[in-house]
Amino acid sequence: MQTQHHLPQGDKTLPLISFIITYYNEPIDMIKKCIDSILKLTLSAEEREIIVIDDGSDNSPLNLLAEIANQMIYIRQPNQGLSQARNTGIAMAKGQYIQFIDADDFLISGNYDKCLDFIRFKDADIVLFDFATKDTSNIQLANNEVVSGTEYMHNNNLRASACGYIFRKNILVNLRFTKGILHEDEEFTPQLFICADKVYNTKVQAYFYRKRKESITHKKDKRWILMRLQDTEQIIKSLQDKADLMPAKDRMAMLRRVAQLTMDYIYNVIVLTRDEQYLNHVILRLEKRGLFPLPKKNYTRKYRLFSALINSGFGRKILIRTYLIVIRNTITQMKILLIGEYSNVHNSLKAGLERLGHKVVVASNGDYWKAYPRDINLVRPSGRFAGLRLLLHLLANLHKLRGYDIVQIINPVFIDLKAKRIQPIYNYLRRHNKKIIMGAFGMDYYWVYVNSTTMPLRYSDFNIGKTLRTNKDAIIEQHDWINTDKEKLNKTIANDCDGIVAGLYEYKVCYQQFFPKKTVFIPFPIITEGKNAKAERLDGPLKLFIGISKNRSEYKGTDIMLRAAKAVKADYPELLELRIAEGIPFNEYVKLMEGSDAILDQLYSYTPSMNPLEAMSRGIICIGGGEPENYEILNETLLHPIINVQPNYESCYEQIKLLTLHPERIPQLQQESIDYIRKHHDYIKIAKQYESFYRSILEK
Repeated sequence: MQTQHHLPQGDKTLPLISFIITYYNEPIDMIKKCIDSILKLTLSAEEREIIVIDDGSDNSPLNLLAEIANQMIYIRQPNQGLSQARNTGIAMAKGQYIQFIDADDFLISGNYDKCLDFIRFKDADIVLFDFATKDTSNIQLANNEVVSGTEYMHNNNLRASACGYIFRKNILVNLRFTKGILHEDEEFTPQLFICADKVYNTKVQAYFYRKRKESITHKKDKRWILMRLQDTEQIIKSLQDKADLMPAKDRMAMLRRVAQLTMDYIYNVIVLTRDEQYLNHVILRLEKRGLFPLPKKNYTRKYRLFSALINSGFGRKILIRTYLIVIRNTITQMKILLIGEYSNVHNSLKAGLERLGHKVVVASNGDYWKAYPRDINLVRPSGRFAGLRLLLHLLANLHKLRGYDIVQIINPVFIDLKAKRIQPIYNYLRRHNKKIIMGAFGMDYYWVYVNSTTMPLRYSDFNIGKTLRTNKDAIIEQHDWINTDKEKLNKTIANDCDGIVAGLYEYKVCYQQFFPKKTVFIPFPIITEGKNAKAERLDGPLKLFIGISKNRSEYKGTDIMLRAAKAVKADYPELLELRIAEGIPFNEYVKLMEGSDAILDQLYSYTPSMNPLEAMSRGIICIGGGEPENYEILNETLLHPIINVQPNYESCYEQIKLLTLHPERIPQLQQESIDYIRKHHDYIKIAKQYESFYRSILEK
């Protein structure tokens, strides 16, 4: 996209004030109201300059603003963010004063005219005013007290929004907004105030601020939260560095702002992350910069009380515990229905969501023989007319499947019926609940089709490189999902549902290309409570566990892994104890696994699935999928406890042999396995990610 300019016709003298409107995909009626509020002011055409900076919107609004195009300067540039949009406006502005306005806000004309009097008759450098969140026509009396910007900052808690004041352009000198950060106003405004000799705080409500859920400041997903916090910390450090170079009076004023911004930052870390460990890391970084403990100052009552608590370890615990109690009592409870089960994903997710205060119901068949807990039993009966009997049972319980905020289905085939029977059930769920989420957790059309055609993964259940696997199970799955009722059902639900959650990197790859805006990755949840946080191992031979499913052994690659393990056992019989679980009940499977040092997982996977994740939470090393992509999607650079194998016999043999011959590696890998699960898969942390995702869906 190239920068475009549209200028009003005719020569003009320099205006009194330039209004810089930043625009990015806001509704056209909002920007029209914004511009109209400026045109209603007691400013002549010569006194005002209206500059609209379109920061790369999907569609230019210029044609829709044709009737007022001659009243404004329109600049369209590639998307570079709010900071650069404002900097572009500053470069274009000819006015003696500048006012920033967001395109979805507008000025309250009668009260704003009061503010204009201060630049007309009082020679002000900065004119402050208040925001309103309700449109008002009440004209208010303006406060006439004048102070310098330094005095104002020394005695007041500064509101940083760059839209909250008019300022004289020439006090900027070289000051501009830092590109590429959030909360850029927090860095810009204090520096601007230090440059001002005459500041008037009118206290009139002159600017209507519209709280829109789509705005950056209201985004709630984890990535944006962490970016907001990281950028705030960067700004605090930047202002601290600048304060060190200022004269004493200016430095004291700036350090008050730094202290209050640090207080707000620590508070937001508590509120937005609810993570005591993250808070402690933040405080360590602040201590290294001399930003913590917070200075003992009487800036405001809030500052005095908060600093007294946060400056002690005991006080921090009180703050966090109190906040969590309050948030659980005040947070809007969601009603959530989880339908279907896959290796305990939904049952574990339920436990986490309930800890966060939500009402959760699981309806499933317990994942067949594994018999995981559920609230509504959807086991397919045995014997004649099994499908019909299950359908009748479901119909009798339909009233229990309605009235939820979120319904999450484990898979397009979320109940053990034929695909054509499932579509009407899905339609019922859609009509009688608010939002539907589909899990991308295992076998479905997109997993089979993508890995059998475009093959974006180096290997999978269906390909090695660009060669299709021809084992019996792979062919059965292709025939089951491609050009069948299951394909039609999967496509229909994927297109219709409100969101798709991928539990592994590979599943995200297969869905992202088709549904980039609705697919998210959230790791599988593992319950860590009641398990040792420290690895404990007795000396002796390597105890290696492998679970064998006769019907799926070739498909999952456990046949190759078992052959390699047996070969190592034959070569080093005293150093390796091989434990094989085949055709035994699940509780016996778990008992056999628990005393092991390592587990052999699926051969054709980039990432560990639920069973090895559960094993890792108990300090059992996973030998299987640990490709770089697995760590990259988790942003993990230090903990790499999975022993990665390539999908061939030689790689399996070599890695099993290395661990067998070097048992001194085992304790460290076991501890890292526990730490890895607690960091990336703890069920409460995962529930928080789901909570954030569900709320973002409900807000659309």
